[in-house]
Amino acid sequence: MKLMQYEAYGLPAVCPAAAAGNRYGRFGYVPADPVSIMEAIRAAQTLGRFQSQPPLSWKEVTDRILAPQNYSDTALSSA
Repeated sequence: MKLMQYEAYGLPAVCPAAAAGNRYGRFGYVPADPVSIMEAIRAAQTLGRFQSQPPLSWKEVTDRILAPQNYSDTALSSA
C-alpha cells in the first residue's frame, strides 16, 4: 500500500527489486547489496517527482489479485 501511495503522489520509491516490478517511479535494489541500493537511490533522486496516474478502483485491485496473469502490471514471472 505504501508504494501505491508514493505512486499516487508522484514520488519515486526505492524498494526491493521484487516489489519494484516494472512500475514507473519504483527503483529496485537487491537487499544486502550496497551498490544496488545506492544505484536505486540515485535513480530515484534523478527522476524526482512525476505525474501520477489515477489510482485503481477496488474492483481493479481485486481483479489483479485474483488473476494476476491477466494484467501486464501484475503478471507473475515464471522464475
